[in-house]
Amino acid sequence: MAKTKRELDKDLMFQKIMPAIADNPFSTVYNANHPGESATPEQKSDHDAFQNLRKKVFSSTYMCDPGTEISVINIMENLVLGYLDSAMKKFNVCTCDKCKCYVAAFALNVAETKYVAGTQEEIRQAELEIPQKVITDALIKAVISLRSNPQH
Repeated sequence: MAKTKRELDKDLMFQKIMPAIADNPFSTVYNANHPGESATPEQKSDHDAFQNLRKKVFSSTYMCDPGTEISVINIMENLVLGYLDSAMKKFNVCTCDKCKCYVAAFALNVAETKYVAGTQEEIRQAELEIPQKVITDALIKAVISLRSNPQH
């Protein structure tokens, strides 16, 4: 079907706005010039190498080996998840998985993100430096939001 003057060619616009995206080996965006063409073996190996690095660097604190294994994490995630159950029980709200996920997501959006790179011990030390009041305030706001807007 022919396009009218008012219809936009979205692929062409995207190429003009983001010209470097097609040359990026880590991009998951398809090649707009050849939509049916899959990635070359070289691009696949670059993408796999990037994914392996991502898994190693952004692993969970509890998944990395003690000692020399370095990871990058948002320590607020560990802290929010650590206090999540007790906060929900204190406010007597539903503790199903859906509500827990809602409260955790809301609290993490409210709390300031704090990424730390280091070994497991360095990350634990950084967690101790965060005041419990920050986590508690974020969880209280999340639980109040859940009470006013139940998810089921």
